[in-house]
Amino acid sequence: MAAALQILFMRRHFRRERVFRDRTNPLELYNDEDMIKRYRFPRATVLELIDRVSPMIETPTRRSMSISTSTQSALYRHMDTNLNAGWLLGDSGYPLKVWLITPLANPSNPQEQRFNNSHCKTRNIVERAFGVLKQRFRCLHKTGGALSYRPERSTNIIETCFRLHNLAVEKNIPLNLDQPLPILHNDHINQQQNIAAQALRNQIIQRF
Repeated sequence: MAAALQILFMRRHFRRERVFRDRTNPLELYNDEDMIKRYRFPRATVLELIDRVSPMIETPTRRSMSISTSTQSALYRHMDTNLNAGWLLGDSGYPLKVWLITPLANPSNPQEQRFNNSHCKTRNIVERAFGVLKQRFRCLHKTGGALSYRPERSTNIIETCFRLHNLAVEKNIPLNLDQPLPILHNDHINQQQNIAAQALRNQIIQRF
């Protein structure tokens, strides 16, 4: 009996203290500058977003429910079945297709080099815009851990970041530049071969 009482006493003595989380409302604790640093948006915009999404994520009992997932972008199927819809530009990590034009891995003459330079300049406009987006939402950048989720959930997160970024631009909300975004280059070269796409790209190169 004495041994049992001693064990019980030791268990109570070494029981870990309860840890209470700080549930202070950040909307009341932080000013707009701190809110932007921590949550990317000032207090008024956060409240506006809460009002917008609350009806879609709340049940009558006020318990949260999951947002239904939607199918991945249909752009690939659209472009692959509508060959006259135009061209998209991609870096060397993408496969060359008749609707997706990629640069040459090893340009061998001035004409091919001019094509690559023009391709890069045009693509950089979009890449700079993506860089600003990733500066605001670091989860979209590799330094922020990237998105380790299923493709369907990652698509929803990316779309949400786009929408929130557009809202921030509309309201002139500044970027958090405390930690400059490092530039990461994509050195991967897609090796897929597509004879029809190669012939089309060669025709385009002749214009340079």
